[in-house]
Parts: sequence; structure tokens; C-alpha cells
Amino acid sequence: MKRGILVPVLALLALAGCKETFLDEPVRTGYLSFADFSIEGDDAVDVSVSKARIAAPGSSILTVVNAQGETVLATTYAEARQMSGGVELPIGNYELEVRTGEVPAAAFEQPVYGAAEKFKIEAGRTTAVSPVVCTLLQVAVTVSYEDALLEMMSGDGKTDVEVVSGAPLSYFLRYDNGNVSCEERRGYFSLESGSTTMLVSFTGIVNGSNQKMTKMFTGIEPAQLRQVKFVKKVNDEGTATIDILVDGYVEDEELLSYVVAPLPATIGEDPDAPKGDGGITLTFAPDCTMYSDLSHIVVPAEAEGGMDLRLVATVPAGLQALTVRISSTNDVFMQAVSAAGGAELDLIHPSEASEIVFQVVPFPHGPSLIGQTELLFDLSAAQVPLLGFPGTHTFMMVVRDANACRKEIPVVLVVR
Repeated sequence: MKRGILVPVLALLALAGCKETFLDEPVRTGYLSFADFSIEGDDAVDVSVSKARIAAPGSSILTVVNAQGETVLATTYAEARQMSGGVELPIGNYELEVRTGEVPAAAFEQPVYGAAEKFKIEAGRTTAVSPVVCTLLQVAVTVSYEDALLEMMSGDGKTDVEVVSGAPLSYFLRYDNGNVSCEERRGYFSLESGSTTMLVSFTGIVNGSNQKMTKMFTGIEPAQLRQVKFVKKVNDEGTATIDILVDGYVEDEELLSYVVAPLPATIGEDPDAPKGDGGITLTFAPDCTMYSDLSHIVVPAEAEGGMDLRLVATVPAGLQALTVRISSTNDVFMQAVSAAGGAELDLIHPSEASEIVFQVVPFPHGPSLIGQTELLFDLSAAQVPLLGFPGTHTFMMVVRDANACRKEIPVVLVVR
């Protein structure tokens, strides 16, 4: 009889013990509050214009990601502002990602701004998200033409700009009885693929003949405005040709804000850049008499004999950095260059993929070049490999010395 009473008593004690353990279980969640959250910025970035604070659109995309990279909340700015009670989340570290929209690979007048803020959820507490200031997630590009070049136009044309491979944006140029109209809108290009290069290609009818030119530009980053401009260029023989310039220095502090009508301020020259070129030169070797113009080196056919192309670079203060930017009118050649590591070669610290390019154009390379005041470039062996790529190939030599003086020197090889 006593044993029969003891069993239910023990069961009740066990249940009471479980209840006490449950009540003592530590709190493992907290709350995220959007009560004070805002996405603001300046409606102008021109330093000459007074700036006014504005609110971001309610359709802005908010995503909360945990430490494992998993999305735990996806909503809009408007919806988040209505969450008066906050959002319950497990304790831990998180990141709030904000975007004013989806980022297209390339599109006219579709800027997208974004930011990321880290925060921590603590047990039983409410974490308020601070206001964020977004930056432009894309690179903005405009295309224009010098008046002297427009006067040479005799038909339609277009400029293709490509940052993400396979997603170019076309800036059309229309010709109508001597009147030329150009695309003036800004293009916005994604850099989500990690690309830092921009390929610019022009095709059009100039002085009655079809012309094509392609150039690769490097150092492309988000929150930049790149102003591509085509200019008339006259070579030593008096022949008018086309060149592409990019007005490139952008003040970072003028780009650190979300703007409704984005106008990233562009300033021409870096005011802190060293003045002068440090006496840097690139000339033909004294006994190399086959050529006299670096901007027009015709590669002879095999039947015409060998090519003697030896150059001497002089860097009085000692070489610090040496790169080569490659552009060409031959698309197949540029595709081969891209497959070999890209159109910009670092000759001091070349990538393994660049060795393929060096087999075609045997540039000197390696860390041993640092500090040298005179370098010999024997490019004679480039003759046979280049004959397989008809067109004009430009190798822009970018030389920087120990005093940070810099000079760009084009070497242009023509294959007929």
C-alpha cells in the first residue's frame, strides 16, 4: 500500500523538477527594431550646391543575414517601418543589407544604391538599427564626342561599353544630313562579377569609310563616374584618326551618399599626384633603324624578312611599377588576351596566365625590374605570332618611378 502511494508522489516530484528546469532555461532570442531606422542621403553631390536630406523610396530592399550567411529576413523599407513590435531573432551576429533596387548588369538611368551594417542581437534585449547612408553600387558611364570628330562623321555609329562580360550597353549616334545626335543618358554597370575593367568599342562611318576602335580601361570601381570621350587625333603623317579618353579622377567624399538624381562629381586631375614625368622615356635602340615612330610600327610579313624591334626605356629615378594596357581592333586578339588573364599586364608581378601573352609579345618581366634605370625591350620575336591577328594593336606602357612620377607611352603595332 505504501509502495502504491509512493509512485505517484515520485512522479509529481519529477514533473515539478522538469518545470523548474524549464523555467530556468536561459532566454535565447532578442528583438530587432526598425523604429528609428532610416535610409538618407544628399540630393546633390556637386560641392557648389547646398545639400538637403531626403528619404529613400519605400520599395528599398532590406535583407538580414546571419553569421552563417543565411537570410533570416527579407522585406522592404516601407514594410519594416510598420513593424512596431520589432522582429524576434535568435541571439548572434547579423548584417543588414540595404539596396534601393535590384542591380541590372547594364542599363540607362537605373542607379542602385546600397549599404551594409553589422549588428548584434542580445538575449532579451531590443537592438535598434541605426540610420544608414548608401553608396552607388555601380559605375556610371557617359559617352561624348569632340566637335572636330563629329564634323568628320558621315553616317550612323555607336559606342558599346561593357563591364560585365556579355552585357554591353550601346550608346547610339545618329546621322541625318550632316546633323549628328548622340546618346546623352548615363549608363549604369554592375560590378558584382568582380570585374575592374571596362571595354569601350566604337563603330561608325567616318569620312565615308567604316571605322572601328576598341580600348580597354582598368581600375573600374563602384561609385565612379567615367566620362568616355572620343577625340580627333592627327598622327605624324597628317592622317586624322580617333582616340578614346576617359576623364577619370573622382573625389571619394563626393560619392558617399544615396542620391535621388545621382550626379557623382568628377574632377579632372588628382591634385595630389606628382608633377612631371620624371624624365621617363621610351625610344628605339640606337642601332634599331627599322622604325622611327612608336605609334606606327608595321609588322612585316614573313616573306619580307625578320622584324627588328628593340626599345629602350629610361627611368632616371629607378623603376617602381610597370604595366601594359592592351587594346586592339581585332576582337579575336582581345578575346585571346582576356583568356590569358586580362588586358592589363603587371610586368613586375605578372600572373601565371600572363605567360601566354609573353609568348606572343616577349616583354621583360619579374621583380628584378624594380630599381632599374634602363630596360631593353626586344620585341622582335612578336612578328610571327602577331601575323595571325590582322589589325592595330596598342600596348600602352604605364611606367612609374621611385618618386611616384608616371608616364604613359603607347606602342602601336599594325598587322596588315
